[in-house]
Amino acid sequence: MEYIIVALVAILMGLCAFAYVAIKDLRKERDKNHTEYIVTMDKLMETSTDKEQLNRALKEEQDSLLETQEDLGKERERNKTLLSQKKSSETRLGQISEHLVPFLANCNHDPKNLHFMGNPIDYIAFDFDEGKITFIEIKSGNSKTSKRQKTIKNVIKSGRIYFEEIRINEKGVKSKKAENE
Repeated sequence: MEYIIVALVAILMGLCAFAYVAIKDLRKERDKNHTEYIVTMDKLMETSTDKEQLNRALKEEQDSLLETQEDLGKERERNKTLLSQKKSSETRLGQISEHLVPFLANCNHDPKNLHFMGNPIDYIAFDFDEGKITFIEIKSGNSKTSKRQKTIKNVIKSGRIYFEEIRINEKGVKSKKAENE
């Protein structure tokens, strides 16, 4: 299983590198065309006195620039698609990884004690031998903790966690909270 995850991560990293190089090359090409346009315009302004010749050259350069901009727009769309596919793959890989973590060699928790939630926290570990409950969030790659996950972490740190028993019967629902010491 670990080899599959490593292989998927390697594929994603390759896609990232490809997208990065494509965007970098596109930027270089845009800068080069813009510089050529400015140099050409400067030369025409300095050397040409014929207005008609100047207008023709200007029209050619504008057409060339429009064509370059169209190409740039198409390349941007291709890059957006590539980036979207990369992000989607990373998300799927992360979701798959979440389910595999309990069975990996370096997992600090017994898989029997882990209960998957998925959202907003991935697992809750009930360690009855040590008398503790642990909230677990699995992250991969560059993923960051969400605002809700940070809030949960702060609630845990502040000790504002309670046990509540809810009873349901023919009369309705009755709630009873256990107080923290």
